[in-house]
Amino acid sequence: MGVEIEHTVKMFPLDASLEQNVKAMSEEGWMLVPGIMPIGIYHVVRMKGAQPDTGHKPIAKLAIDETKVKILRNGQLIEGT
Repeated sequence: MGVEIEHTVKMFPLDASLEQNVKAMSEEGWMLVPGIMPIGIYHVVRMKGAQPDTGHKPIAKLAIDETKVKILRNGQLIEGT
């Protein structure tokens, strides 16, 4: 006779709170069971109109946090403006 298990789907972002979310799930009794393959559900996006044969072009944006920029002038560190 096999062990009865309960299944559910939980969704949360893969961000800094991931570890906290996994810990909360285990505190509720959820766990990985030996012999039962875990699955991952991926939320993916693409630009409208992208064709599978040509694919979509990735878009990258570069942002500089000027509060983290330091300037070295004449061997002395000064704050950026």
